Parts: sequence; structure tokens; C-alpha cells
Amino acid sequence: MAIILDILTEHLEEIEFLWSQRTEAIRSPDYSVRELLELDDRIDAHLQGLLVGGEHCVEFAVPLLQEGDRFMAFAGAWCLAQIRVFEPILDQINECNLDGVVEALC
Repeated sequence: MAIILDILTEHLEEIEFLWSQRTEAIRSPDYSVRELLELDDRIDAHLQGLLVGGEHCVEFAVPLLQEGDRFMAFAGAWCLAQIRVFEPILDQINECNLDGVVEALC
């Protein structure tokens, strides 16, 4: 089971990095639509990789909501929403993670 937990951690770290890049890219004239779509595809691949963890996603996702980082909150909230576990999202919403949670749920 340690292997899958390591893989989930790697997916989460990549999502945090790529989502921060995407946030900058959508406001930058230096990115083309094609480059933005490629970035979205990479993000989606890592988000789908999280779902492989099934119930293990919960133990990873909830702490991400508590860290107060917008990009980690996005990953955590998206993962929980996809497996239909909404209570931790609602319990952990605060000013520090609100933008990430909103982006995940939209």
C-alpha cells in the first residue's frame, strides 16, 4: 500500500504546481490557447490519477484543505468532490483556502 500512497502524493504535488501555473497562464498574453489546453490535459491526468486511490483520497485530501494553500485546497476539494465526500470540504472552508475550493467546485 505504500506504493500507492507515494503515487497519490506525487499526483497531489504535481496538481499544486500545475494549477499554480495555470492560474498565471490564463492571465498571461505569453500563453496560447493550445498551450493552456495542454496544461489542462496534464492537470486532468493527475486529477484522474488521484481517483485511483479511492477511499485513500480522503486521508490525503482533508489535510490539504487545512494547510491554507489555494492550490493544495483545489486538489483536495476536487478529489473529495469527485468521490462525493462533501462534508470535510464544508467543515474546512476558510479565507485562506476559499479560492481553491471554489475553483475545484466550479
